[in-house]
Amino acid sequence: MEAKPNGYMSGLKDELVEMLKGVTLPELSGIHEQYIYKVPQRIRQANPQAYTPQIISIGPFHSPHGSSSSDNILHQMEELKLKYLKGFLNRTKLCLDDIVLKLEEWENRIRKFNIQNISPNSERVLCPKHFTDLLRTFLLPSSIDFAQEEMGDAIEHVYSVSQLSEAGLVFDVSESKCLLDLNFDDNGVLKMPCFHVHDTTEIFMRNILAFEECHISDISDQDSAYISQYFSILNFLINTEKDVSILVDKKIIVNWMGDTNSVATMVNNLCKNLAMPILNPKYLSICYRLNGFYENPSNKYKAIFVHEYFNTPWKIASTITAVLLLLFTLIQAI
Repeated sequence: MEAKPNGYMSGLKDELVEMLKGVTLPELSGIHEQYIYKVPQRIRQANPQAYTPQIISIGPFHSPHGSSSSDNILHQMEELKLKYLKGFLNRTKLCLDDIVLKLEEWENRIRKFNIQNISPNSERVLCPKHFTDLLRTFLLPSSIDFAQEEMGDAIEHVYSVSQLSEAGLVFDVSESKCLLDLNFDDNGVLKMPCFHVHDTTEIFMRNILAFEECHISDISDQDSAYISQYFSILNFLINTEKDVSILVDKKIIVNWMGDTNSVATMVNNLCKNLAMPILNPKYLSICYRLNGFYENPSNKYKAIFVHEYFNTPWKIASTITAVLLLLFTLIQAI
């Protein structure tokens, strides 16, 4: 294996230190007890496959035990789980009896973490770890604390990327590594971090949004629905593939799916059947200022002019042709 440069570990340490700045300890956050939720049917029906394990089942809701299909991939992974369990026991020299006793001791607590009625006669003890919340944690801000101020309000409308662009607003990619770090300055520039969209993005984001929908409503801590707030704004900004194309051109979206219409459809469907989150004051201010920018009379008339005469290549060509004909007519008249 190729050795890493001497400065590599030092740089990694500095990066981790920076990422940990401003992060609240779990026991101080008020939401350190994580639960395994069953996705509500109203959310699941939008794309059932996105909430169904494809490789391995963690927790009770998709356990392959009792399934008649022995060739199911989840069954195969159960065998792999046993191999890792045996390897763990060999490495740690722990006795299996001790582990079973400990699990029995924790059984009531474990059942509490699974938000659904689980048969008390079940002989299988289930693990309350929540990987979806771990993925969500990777997206959360470190130095940006949205919850420092009182929460704002829900927003009903924000103009789209193409509308704002026609009005003269500039979209620029931010250097921030935090996807949630949106900023709108007084010069009419909206800076957004780069968002890489892959074929698996919908699955990841759907589960994170469903987790926030269940967990945040369960603990009555709406200011923690950070990802839901971000995608509610993105859902306003993106309505058509033209909106996506503008963000791709600005390098704000890196489209690994290839099809811009698929990205627009994904963004619009992500928030389907989800409760509209209450926006934090920063996001709410950005939405009001974006709407105010478009509704400024000079910007609005500019947007109407651009939309009517320069919205498509054909309109541009027709407008230029009409202007040239008018010029030639004036020249001949002179």
